[in-house]
Amino acid sequence: MKKIIKISFIALISVILIWCNNQQNNETTNNITYQDIINYVEINITDIINDFSEKKPVNGKWFADWYGFTSTSDVYVDFEDGHYLYRALLKCNNEKNIISCKTWAIFEKDKNWKLIEWEDIVKNSPIIYKWAKDYEWER
Repeated sequence: MKKIIKISFIALISVILIWCNNQQNNETTNNITYQDIINYVEINITDIINDFSEKKPVNGKWFADWYGFTSTSDVYVDFEDGHYLYRALLKCNNEKNIISCKTWAIFEKDKNWKLIEWEDIVKNSPIIYKWAKDYEWER
């Protein structure tokens, strides 16, 4: 009986440790990490924004500076062209390990960020993962 209890306890601890590791490593989105999404957006930010927004970069290219995830698929991205700074809310999907992102909202920096295109569908969701090149972002 003691042996069964010990084995059950070890099995339970193992399951808890695996679960905790997955929660702590909450960077995965169906085997795609937050960093994978960041890398995708870094490369494709100009196309992502230009395909869905009326805002166009002065120099022909957007650059992403900050990322704030509210879920494994919803991410705020600050982007700029060297002249103007905006923020986009992107909805990213992973279909068969191929990432794609669509713009859901565009914000402009005033005293605070103000919504200028579409709708902020995750405005009440907390930021669960963030990454920035060189500044601390605030919502």
